[in-house]
Amino acid sequence: MPRFFFSLVSGSGEPQDLDGQEFASTSEACAEAHRIAADAMDTSEIVSPDWVGWAVEVQDAAGGSAMWVPFVQRKQ
Repeated sequence: MPRFFFSLVSGSGEPQDLDGQEFASTSEACAEAHRIAADAMDTSEIVSPDWVGWAVEVQDAAGGSAMWVPFVQRKQ
């Protein structure tokens, strides 16, 4: 199965995921990226008053960018 690497970036961040995860398809990796973004916005460990510019960058095993999933600000 293909391995994907998920990194939280804020426009100038470097990839942070060194282990990656295996998924059967790119669509499964995309669903995981959306889950990671939602979890990051919900956690108290990462505090940002404004998530504009933040995203989950997903890279394939070769280091190529597979997708970029922007954080979506939830309405209060």
